[in-house]
Amino acid sequence: MKRGAESKLELELELEHHYKKHKKNPTENAQIARALQGLINSTNPQIDNLKALIASGADLKAPSCIYKEYEDLEESVEMTPFRYAITLNKIKIAQMIFNTDNMLDDISNEYNGALRGTIDKNKSHKNYFAFLDTLPIGAWPKELIDSFLHRTSDYLIPSEYTNHYLLLRIKCEQYVKATSTESKAGLLIEIENQLIDYQKHSFPNSGAKLPFPGLFQGCLLKNVYLFQNEELILLFAKYLPVPKAEYFQDVPKYIKAREASYNELVTNFIAKNKEYHFEQLENKILTIQRKFRSIKRQKEEQHRIPEIFPELFPPKNNEISVENFGKPYVPQKCSSALANRIVNAASKIKFLRNIRHLTNEDAIKSIFNDCLYGRVNLMLSFIPFNPASLHSTDIENGDANVICCGADYGKIDSRTQNIELTFDLNKMNLGATHCAFFKQQDLEFGDNSIRAVKLDMHNTLFFKHTGSNLLEFRKRKYKYMHLTLKDQKNFDYIGEVANYELISYDIENINSVLILNFFRYLDNLIPLKNDDTTDVTAKVYQAIKAMTDEELDDFLKNIGLNFSDTMEFNYYGGHQIDFNSLVNIKKMRFGGDSLNIPDFIAQLQAGQLEKLKKAKQIFPFIFQSYRFLDFLSSKIDNALILNELAILYANCKKPEWHPSNPKLTKMQEPVMLRTQKA
Repeated sequence: MKRGAESKLELELELEHHYKKHKKNPTENAQIARALQGLINSTNPQIDNLKALIASGADLKAPSCIYKEYEDLEESVEMTPFRYAITLNKIKIAQMIFNTDNMLDDISNEYNGALRGTIDKNKSHKNYFAFLDTLPIGAWPKELIDSFLHRTSDYLIPSEYTNHYLLLRIKCEQYVKATSTESKAGLLIEIENQLIDYQKHSFPNSGAKLPFPGLFQGCLLKNVYLFQNEELILLFAKYLPVPKAEYFQDVPKYIKAREASYNELVTNFIAKNKEYHFEQLENKILTIQRKFRSIKRQKEEQHRIPEIFPELFPPKNNEISVENFGKPYVPQKCSSALANRIVNAASKIKFLRNIRHLTNEDAIKSIFNDCLYGRVNLMLSFIPFNPASLHSTDIENGDANVICCGADYGKIDSRTQNIELTFDLNKMNLGATHCAFFKQQDLEFGDNSIRAVKLDMHNTLFFKHTGSNLLEFRKRKYKYMHLTLKDQKNFDYIGEVANYELISYDIENINSVLILNFFRYLDNLIPLKNDDTTDVTAKVYQAIKAMTDEELDDFLKNIGLNFSDTMEFNYYGGHQIDFNSLVNIKKMRFGGDSLNIPDFIAQLQAGQLEKLKKAKQIFPFIFQSYRFLDFLSSKIDNALILNELAILYANCKKPEWHPSNPKLTKMQEPVMLRTQKA
């Protein structure tokens, strides 16, 4: 867009051209609207000349013609934020030309009438309220506000915009339009009370709720900061997260000042701790953050579990501890000698080595530079994302703000994700916190597979522990295992276990926990037929007792693999990736290309430039991360490769406080010159 136009009108006409060209692209349309609003708010010699002409009493024919051009342009534009911006400018010019409040009122009434007409014409349009939401604060006419207050426009409000959100917007509109100091002060109190009420209902102690999505996906917060009213901004910043500069195209002054202050604070902190290498300092900070999140997670568990299971945790005993939840289960319905033998054997078996996380390639840069975030933190950070599977019962069970991974040998409940990240569990520096935990199974993954594990020469265990349950036993807060020893056509027995018993923080003993949870069900099996008197639990333990040590190891390993094939590994709140644990990056579609990270590093160290070029072609998004390039450079000394990485590094946007990488910021000596010297 040219910036040397002689008048704002020329710029706006050019914007209108872009608007018509891209009107089917919502993102482009929003950018155009913001750009035009910026033009209107800027100073312009043409407008200043008009003021001078009016002051001198000169002929007003020229500005009148400009006014007519605005009027014609206005009529040609649909009712959009762009139309509103043109009308605002038309009002400004009319005020200068005619210097009369009556004309201003006429134009305002004209605009309000056009807006009312558009509302009437779009009563059934499902996105119309979203359009109204994009209009700058102060743009809603009084008639529109009254229609919402008197409940005559409910059809315009999609489900994601609750009355709470709408009332906040209305209060902001009323505050802007208020003329007296008393009215403004009263409305600020009303807005603050709504923000307090929102906080109370959106962030319960149990953590079993998502924050209201409209407030973070809609335009209200953005418009508050763009409006640049200090009282409103400080009030919203007091109770709600503040968007980062990346959230805006034209960054408001408050956001710029806030981020400059943050960068200065972090820079000074790093300077004061210069005795630590940056990575050491970062690890210390991560430890503190994870400890803080672990305390928060534990407190949520202490509230959530008694709420879900009041029959097991009466109110007087609701100060429960999760420290012992999910420890390796000790079989109960067998001799202590056999139980010890099973537990000891299970403790030596290792079958879970890698975990996988599914995401999208457009999120990789953010994930690598910052971290993986749970759903709540994504929303509160204003980070756009494609939602993964998250059912209402997932949220009730405490998964509103967790990151989900699955075993490399198992299945993951997914939607549209197209990138798979694989991590070596043994190389992950998790620490002894409750930030990382795991579940025996994804509690809402409807997988109806029937698993089979050989028990002895005559019997095979056929069981199903995921997917739908038999109706007479189906309870939302319990999970069931159906089992038979005969065939997989009809199950004879069923066991019931509470959801929370399948959640564990004992990462150190993750393999034995996943194996021994099978015996939680085995000890609780009951027959599905009233006339069945077989003690199947005793029969299974008898067969296990007869196994040799080698047979027991094989049996338990097979139980572990089959019983945890939908297991879920979780981080709470957020998790910064340790690239030393990253094993593989794979595209889920279009040929399934993959990049084995240890092999890739070895190839780069050997100077195989063609491998780097191929990786850049297939996985360009990973090389947009300065942290990933930092990691690669720490493993590589080859000058040719470092030069290529330095070029990529120069194009990465890094935080102001982040120290530069000496390996990638200083110019590497050209290979040809080095060869000549040799």
